[in-house]
Amino acid sequence: MTNRATDESKLTFAGMMAQVDRHLTRLAHFHYQWGLTDNGPAAERSRPRLFRYDAERLKHLVIMAEHMIRCLIIWLAHRKMRDETITPMRAGFPRRRSGNSPESQPPIHPLLAERGIPLFEPKLPAFRISLPEHRSSLRTQGSRLIGPTSHRQSKRAPRPRNDDIPAIDLLYDRLDRLDALYASIDDRAVRLAASWAGRVMASPAGINTPATASASTTQSEVWPLSSEGARPSRFTPRPLKSHDPPEDLYRHALPEEAEDVRILHDVAVRAAEGFPALCG
Repeated sequence: MTNRATDESKLTFAGMMAQVDRHLTRLAHFHYQWGLTDNGPAAERSRPRLFRYDAERLKHLVIMAEHMIRCLIIWLAHRKMRDETITPMRAGFPRRRSGNSPESQPPIHPLLAERGIPLFEPKLPAFRISLPEHRSSLRTQGSRLIGPTSHRQSKRAPRPRNDDIPAIDLLYDRLDRLDALYASIDDRAVRLAASWAGRVMASPAGINTPATASASTTQSEVWPLSSEGARPSRFTPRPLKSHDPPEDLYRHALPEEAEDVRILHDVAVRAAEGFPALCG
């Protein structure tokens, strides 16, 4: 059980940043604790093989860590809009991406194909602030993280065993990306605040005046206030969709990690709901 001082530290942004940093440090040692390095090449010392059971655990913990970072970004975006000068980003339609699709590419050279090398390097899934609208399970989202054996099995295919050893290079890449995501929280929060402010002010029901300091700035270290009293706007950010985080986010988490996920998710939901009130 955490002591009172620890609980109070979780009421502040700096305290939760430190908490998430500790969780990331613990997660970075997961594969050294559970990895299989016996009878393997030297290259596996930094990325050891994992049994499927442990690879699934690591996948869920990585997704949990990404969600913690996502919530910190949303929380900080609210704080920056409230306490700093944020220039709203011009609202508009998303740009259409140009370039050739993989389907339009010529086939891979047969000599390279014989070596089993893919046409393109595997690409990490994008880190997004908004979660999908319908998020009943994280299994689908992470199904491609641990190699071909995680694909949907046919009716005649054998059930996957917990002692299988799948390929998890993409999962390791996602694990390695966590430090960069954590380091970019401040920059991402500024961009998110500018984007949301632009969309609020572009709304027909929005207010086209910049945010000004209010009495809430005296509580700059505590959780964001509710959105009670906010002026009407057609755009209200709803990046997390529900007030309760999906249970899969902390299925394999330690009790302290699960508690922090619930705290951060709640703060981020309220920060998003209260954001329009800061734009007028």
